[in-house]
Amino acid sequence: MKYDFFEKSKKELFDKNNYVKNYINYMLTKTNELFIYENMPDNIDVKRMEYFLQKNGFVFFTKDNDFNFYNGSIFDFDVYEKPKQINAVLQDRSVKTFNIENDGILICNDFLMNGLEKIYKKYGAMLCECEITLYMNSIINRIQYLINANDDNTKKNADLFIDKIYNGEFSVIGSNAFFDGVEIKGTTTQNNNTQNNIELTQYIKASAFNEIGLNSNFNMKRERLNEKELTLNENAIKPFIENMFNCRLSAIEKINKKYDLNIV
Repeated sequence: MKYDFFEKSKKELFDKNNYVKNYINYMLTKTNELFIYENMPDNIDVKRMEYFLQKNGFVFFTKDNDFNFYNGSIFDFDVYEKPKQINAVLQDRSVKTFNIENDGILICNDFLMNGLEKIYKKYGAMLCECEITLYMNSIINRIQYLINANDDNTKKNADLFIDKIYNGEFSVIGSNAFFDGVEIKGTTTQNNNTQNNIELTQYIKASAFNEIGLNSNFNMKRERLNEKELTLNENAIKPFIENMFNCRLSAIEKINKKYDLNIV
């Protein structure tokens, strides 16, 4: 059975839920390398820990028989909205309640434990709409005329003609009846719409990286950026990624002190 990659890929583009899910996973894969740890206990999967840390906003690091990190739900907040307990999901899918202060260390992705998934969802939804529009524009740009058919047979031939154009094929219709039965009207193509959509797509991609603290310049001027403009963009994106770094640094210092480790 022949696998139709084009039709499968097209369906994936128009499947918005799946598109956003894939975009989130793609971004989490790219940002998984943001932070590097050394001297982590051998049984700790650092890449998997970073994945859940970025995705959910926090993980709970503890030691029972060995060192582990867990996901879960935090609750019982104090007056400063700091969580005091966590219902952690263990390896066997059971749930165990830990006291955060006494039983381990809560590693936060950022100060408010928002994580990155919400950011990726927002930009993934916008990017999906842009790329669908760009795809549709690329098809519409092929159509230079609108065909008005006066009877069913002529419409059938016109539909066949349009289908071949849609599939990127040249088409020739040599029937006099077809030419006698159709009315051709020229269309005004809006080339600037495609250009604007490309710029918007690039802007969304750059904004997603900038919001999480990675420098990705988008040049609205359509010119080279000068050194001052580049520096301005770099300074604007630093606070969030520095907050992420400081949250990890603070947690690692507490882990080292509590369990006599030397993680850096």
